[in-house]
Amino acid sequence: MSLGPAELSLPKKLAVSGDGRQLVVTSDEGTQAWVYQTKPEPQLLGTVTLEGKTEDVVASQQSAFLVATKGWFYWINLQTAKIEKSWNSRDGLNPPGRKGEDILMVPGKEQALVTFQKDSEKGKTLGSRILLFDLKSFTPVADLQLPRDHPGLHLGNDMREQGPNPELMFFAPKTNTLVVSLDLYGALAFAELDAVMRAHGSVCNTCLAPCLEDGGRPFRTAAFSSTQETRSSCLFRMPPSRVG
Repeated sequence: MSLGPAELSLPKKLAVSGDGRQLVVTSDEGTQAWVYQTKPEPQLLGTVTLEGKTEDVVASQQSAFLVATKGWFYWINLQTAKIEKSWNSRDGLNPPGRKGEDILMVPGKEQALVTFQKDSEKGKTLGSRILLFDLKSFTPVADLQLPRDHPGLHLGNDMREQGPNPELMFFAPKTNTLVVSLDLYGALAFAELDAVMRAHGSVCNTCLAPCLEDGGRPFRTAAFSSTQETRSSCLFRMPPSRVG
C-alpha cells in the first residue's frame, strides 16, 4: 500500500484500530495525521490537521488518542478521519504542562497515563509529571508531579533538565506494576498501578532503581507528589526482578 502524500516520506508513528480496519500514521515533516482504511480495499480516508507535531498515538477499537507538541491532546474518529475532542495542557493544568510524551492505556478503563518529560527552555511550562487522563470526558483526573529531589543530577542553567524527566512507561500485569523511565536521573521508577489510579496528589509505595551495570543498590525517593511534601513512610523497595 502506498503512503501517498509527499509529507509522509518520513513516517514517525503508526497505530492500528482494534478491528484492524483503520490505521493512523504521522510524520515529523508536518503537523498532519493520515487515516487509512485497510479493508476491504486500502485507501486514504482523510488527513487530519493538528496544531503540533505528534509525540505519540495509540488506537482503540475505532478511535485514536494522540498527543502533540504545544500541549495538544486529540481524540480522532478513525472511521470519519475527524477530530472529535481536543484539550491543551498549557491551558488545562496548573502549573501549565509542556507536552505529552508517552501514552499508556490503562487496562479495562477509559483512561490513559501520559508522561510529560522536560520543562520548556524558559521554565514556563513544566514536565516531570505523569497525567492520569479520562478519555470519555477528555479531562485530567490527576496531575502527578514527580519530586525533583536529586538536584545534583540537574544540568546547571538548562531549564529543560531540572527534574527526573519521565519518558517511557511499561505495565507488568502479573505484579500490577507501573515502570517509568526517568531520563535525567538515569533510573527506573516502580509503582503500583492501582495506587496511581487512586492518587489525588501523591502515590505511596514507590521506588527508584538506578540503571547501573553493576546492579547497584536502588535508592529510594519521595512518593510521586503534586506538593513539595515528602513522605518517607510511603516508601518501599520493589526489586526489578519482581516485574513481569
